[in-house]
Amino acid sequence: NTQVVEEELIGAVETIAFRVERRAKRVVTVNTGHLRRSITTVAPVGKKFVREVGPGVHYGPYVEFGTDPHWPPYEPIRDWVWLNRGKFGFTTPKGRLQRGKAVEAAVDRIAYMVQRAIAKRGTRPQPYMSTAFAEVFPNTRQVIMVAVRRILKRVGGQ
Repeated sequence: NTQVVEEELIGAVETIAFRVERRAKRVVTVNTGHLRRSITTVAPVGKKFVREVGPGVHYGPYVEFGTDPHWPPYEPIRDWVWLNRGKFGFTTPKGRLQRGKAVEAAVDRIAYMVQRAIAKRGTRPQPYMSTAFAEVFPNTRQVIMVAVRRILKRVGGQ
């Protein structure tokens, strides 16, 4: 009987955790996709009824909660500006991304301006985990009640 209870409750916990994971992957801000791909559900060793859902990259919390003003490293910002240069107007008349020394220099200037703005204002929060949890939470009671009914059916049917 305890095995049935454990199986069903673990199933319910996993259902809830995977729903949070799926929702977080849908709402997270995407640039390269690395943060989204890093969001996973894991079962901590020795904790049967616990699942941890979250990003596996170091900057996940900075996206979720934003940052205070600080002087950020230049290279990741420059890489971001380069990847998004089309949004800054560096496209050809046919819509292709421009390249060349002039574009490189402009990307460097924009990256420095972004770096300076973060040093002044920090970054704004872009919640994805808390949003996902808040959207999934109202249905957790229903998932648990389904598990309880399944337990009663399985145990009562023996």
